[in-house]
Amino acid sequence: MCSIYMELLLKGYGSLEKRIYFIIYINIYRVSKNNKMNNEQLKFVYTIHSFGGRIMRKIRVLIALLVLPTLIFAQSTTAKLAGVVTDSDGNALVGANVVVEGTNLGAATDELGRYYILDVPVGTYDVRAEYIGYSTIVESGVRTSVGFTTTTDFALSVAAVAGQEVTVTRERPLINPNATNTTRIVDKELIDAFAVRGVSNIVNLQTGVVNGYFRGSRSGDNRYFVDGVPVKDAYGGGNFINGNSQTALQEVSVQTGGFSAEYGGANGGIVNITTKTGGSAWRSKVEAIASMGSDSGTDPDKLYSDGYKNFNFDVGGPIGDNVKLYMSVEQREFGGSVSWGSYPMMSAHPMTEVPAGYYSDGTDGLVYGNDSNGDKIWHIEEVIRDNQTDPALLAAGVAANDTTHVVYSNYRRMYGQQPHDSTERTTINGNMTMDFGPLRVKVGTQAYDYSGNGYSFGRALGGWTDTGAGSYNESTFAMGYVNFRYTISPLSYIKVSLSNQDYESTTGNENWGDDIQAYGTRTKAWGSPNYYLRRDGYNPVGPSEILGATGYGSQYSGYNKRNTTTNTFSFDYTNQIGYNEFKMGGSIDNTEISRYGLSPFGVARAIATVDANYDGTASNEEIIAAGGDPADWRFINYRALYVTNLGYNIYGDEWNGTYNQDDHMQAPAEPTQSRFYIQDKLEFKDVVLQMGLSFEEIDTGAMAPDSDGDGYGDSDGFNHLYFNRQRVDRNGDGEGNFVWKKVKAETAVHPRIGFSFPVSDRTVFRANYGTHWQSVPMSYLYLADSQLSADILAGNATASENPALKPERSTQYEIGIEQRVGAFASLKIEGFYKESKDYLTLQNRLNAFTSTSGAGAETQQNWAQYLNGDVMVSQGLTMNFEMRRTKGLYAQANYTYSEARGTGSYGSQNFYITWIGTDDGYPKAMNLLDHDQTHTANVILDWRSPDATGFLANTGFNAVMSYGSGTRYTPSQIYSTLFENRWEFPEGPVNSGTKPTYTNLDLRVDRGFSIGGVDANLFVALYNAMDTEHPQDVYRGTGNVAEDGWLATESGQAWVANRLAAYPDVDAESLYYDLLGSPGRWGSPRTVRIGLNVSF
Repeated sequence: MCSIYMELLLKGYGSLEKRIYFIIYINIYRVSKNNKMNNEQLKFVYTIHSFGGRIMRKIRVLIALLVLPTLIFAQSTTAKLAGVVTDSDGNALVGANVVVEGTNLGAATDELGRYYILDVPVGTYDVRAEYIGYSTIVESGVRTSVGFTTTTDFALSVAAVAGQEVTVTRERPLINPNATNTTRIVDKELIDAFAVRGVSNIVNLQTGVVNGYFRGSRSGDNRYFVDGVPVKDAYGGGNFINGNSQTALQEVSVQTGGFSAEYGGANGGIVNITTKTGGSAWRSKVEAIASMGSDSGTDPDKLYSDGYKNFNFDVGGPIGDNVKLYMSVEQREFGGSVSWGSYPMMSAHPMTEVPAGYYSDGTDGLVYGNDSNGDKIWHIEEVIRDNQTDPALLAAGVAANDTTHVVYSNYRRMYGQQPHDSTERTTINGNMTMDFGPLRVKVGTQAYDYSGNGYSFGRALGGWTDTGAGSYNESTFAMGYVNFRYTISPLSYIKVSLSNQDYESTTGNENWGDDIQAYGTRTKAWGSPNYYLRRDGYNPVGPSEILGATGYGSQYSGYNKRNTTTNTFSFDYTNQIGYNEFKMGGSIDNTEISRYGLSPFGVARAIATVDANYDGTASNEEIIAAGGDPADWRFINYRALYVTNLGYNIYGDEWNGTYNQDDHMQAPAEPTQSRFYIQDKLEFKDVVLQMGLSFEEIDTGAMAPDSDGDGYGDSDGFNHLYFNRQRVDRNGDGEGNFVWKKVKAETAVHPRIGFSFPVSDRTVFRANYGTHWQSVPMSYLYLADSQLSADILAGNATASENPALKPERSTQYEIGIEQRVGAFASLKIEGFYKESKDYLTLQNRLNAFTSTSGAGAETQQNWAQYLNGDVMVSQGLTMNFEMRRTKGLYAQANYTYSEARGTGSYGSQNFYITWIGTDDGYPKAMNLLDHDQTHTANVILDWRSPDATGFLANTGFNAVMSYGSGTRYTPSQIYSTLFENRWEFPEGPVNSGTKPTYTNLDLRVDRGFSIGGVDANLFVALYNAMDTEHPQDVYRGTGNVAEDGWLATESGQAWVANRLAAYPDVDAESLYYDLLGSPGRWGSPRTVRIGLNVSF
């Protein structure tokens, strides 16, 4: 049964998977016959299965995998303990026992006194060394970190008394002679004490990381792992890390480059997130956090709350002798984003009749009085709508008109929570570890359920913050995994991991959800969601007096949904032979991607143009009467909406298993990424040498026209496209040319080498070299036929995906030194250099042709498509000073100097150049990139002392200070950024300008106490404690965050004069500046949160 399941699981994978299959089959079959699931395992299966809800429904494959827990073992995100046991004279003690207390882990020393304990879970332990006739030594506080060897040596003395035991408390190590690259470890002690919250914020505090960019790479170049399982978003390019509650974190390990052959799929950095596991005793904690201050108001000096509320419960402990359970559940809410800047807002009141006093002269003019609240009226909009609902009367032209008056008043600058911007997230982390001697199993899950509204600047300004005023998103992520480890011998083991992750996201209008036609269909009941539409498919017009305001009742009109499911299989074999650690392994990631998106207002708009009997549908007779062809009418109207469909047809019907040219039914994308690595690590006392090779393959399965007849689709094939009835014709010219074929899989071999040279016990020198690659985000690669047809035939400026894109590549070098400073501190210095090529860029196809199938004649087209072309070079220096806790104070200070240059900062940067329609002007020089920041620094201070008395007893202080010298922008000509939608014309070299510097201070103060034997901790956290302005962007003409310079020009002054003449009640200049200073241009002001956690 198990072997059949594995065969089905691996069916359809490529050649690399088939080479792995035999190993898996033999191990499963050999062991499974003699093992059965126990009651505790069955209980856990039931718990997972019955959890219910859409957050877990995609983990059913995990339930099936639970029949395998007694087959093979792997414990992800683990470490190694090693050392030497000698007597007091330095002579090796052969056969001494070294045991990790509280676990079944241990080893005996060899003829040289050496011991190795492999695959130790990340954590803090007491390690015991004992030998007959000698005193036993217990070293407490030994920390292990993922992927590293923790060296712990013991020197035993002859026991004066039988059973004598000595306990030694281990200090936090200052240097790591085992590391061959730059790796920063943030352990549970710091995570729990941090003023900052969230994995992203913790990662941003590490050297080499600048605002989420690792050593000058692009933002999507990083890969995150949770308990050894990759959580990369293959489609979007990011990582699914929002399912990590801070309470559940055990360790965060950040590698900013130079990582070993074990890791692939990233040109930037690797982040390993290790979550807590159950301990030897049951423990639980409840935590509640809330943001302090007012929700919103007009006082800029007031303390405002972002509506943050967080409730967390976690529990862990043993279930019997060999099974441990951990679970964390968190509910988090935000009331709305807060900005250091303000946002303009008006009150809007619809009414059927307007009191005469609302007009200052008693008539319907441009000069207004005050409303019933005494607020100044800026505008009264009068709209006449036909609310006739009888189809027969509508067809006869009999109207039922009514008049709506919308009174706009009380213009004000608001601070605090932005309206219609609330979010809610439920997060679950859980795992079960089972230890059966040579076999250990870890089953885990991470999931979140999210819903949130999107703030709309124009709608809020126009006084409309009701349902539909902005986007609404619902998304879920569920990841389940089973890790197995089987000990072959005391010094060798095999690990296997199986995981499934599913992400679903829908963004649309909260009133209508998936009902596409309802988005743009006007409703006629007073105050109903679509009542204020002008007519089907058209939002209300904004009031002319109030620049930038959207008409009252305007509805969000976008729709997108996506589902991404990834199944990952990986295995690793480790064998310790003396000083030599040999590893080999492989992994397979198979992903299925479905997506559907369009502008749904156009559906109702198209139907309304032909719906003669007003029944809300477009019949064939009505289409013919309107001069259309029923066979093509619906397709052409949908195509004009720029539909993106993978796993759907153009109308949103789900994949039925067959490609259909007529309705562009298109299969889901199914990329597969496979890799196999081999690695050898020599860990001598005086040198550590690590060498590895990875063999990697990316098979996207995407389709493209075959230009050269070699049987594979390619990028040049898009220079000759064929259409039939405005539909993409994948059969090419009908003579076997340019037929769409599968794109050829990409393969590569990547060498990695690194070494660490301990010059002394106080100094370590290291260096590494390696080549890397990664797939482009799949959102740039899979091209829907519907979108291609619209991009080519509709004539608008577009940017098309390219199924023939190749992987992005990099070559990286690093050299560094670690130096112990005194007895309590260390200094680490690294230099890095990285060359990257084949990155995404956007260019026009100037020699592209299209043809109607069978017609023969070709028409030259000029259209833009993503290609491989951008190159980048980044280099820099990082420094990290760390002082272990001394007299209660822990300190860390780091600094990053970096320079990132390239031909482009992101794939679509050339959009305006392609819009012009020429191949002139593409960047060819290596300019500074948008995200380049020369100087970045962070300081972390944490004080808490068990010896403190009086006021400071049980009290802790944490401070995080950050500095950035400013990212880049290109100085450009001054123009009105509100009125002129055009390309910015540079006034200086590319990215020669520097945005304002960034400084920030976050503080946390906590105090522990006991209530009836229960431990509690009360804390207060201040974010941006100095209330520093944090500009996120600047206008290129001025370098200012809220001033584009146009009003000071002659044309700007003329505009102000004309506006005042037309609308004397409106302060045109202030309104213009308010529109420039949208709240998203700043970070958050000072916010305060208070929290309490109670441990049981």
